Amino acid sequence: MASDFETQFEAAFNSPAAVHFAESIPYTVAGGSEADVTMIPLREEAIPIEDESSTGTHNEMPAYLLAADVTSPTSPLEATGSGVDSCTIDETTWYVRELMESDVAGWHKLLLQDKLLH
Repeated sequence: MASDFETQFEAAFNSPAAVHFAESIPYTVAGGSEADVTMIPLREEAIPIEDESSTGTHNEMPAYLLAADVTSPTSPLEATGSGVDSCTIDETTWYVRELMESDVAGWHKLLLQDKLLH
């Protein structure tokens, strides 16, 4: 059973204001086909990360994904052999690096990266 806070948070986050920021983003589930999902990419929070190898840098960006669109996003931590989930934002392919929060108020919080690192 959801707490009062969770119920109030879900009502506020799923308000017309949140929907205003949501975008239709092409998303590919690992080993599956592409479909449009509802996502809020947090572009202003994207940061460059120095790669541990000599390949330079990659960018990481948090994003919210409507949980009803993808029930179980696949990141490298959950990958079995079919790869990880990916999406296309502003003509750049982003890969799910981490599922930071799962189905909070109807949204998953993802950490995306623009390079597929092993």
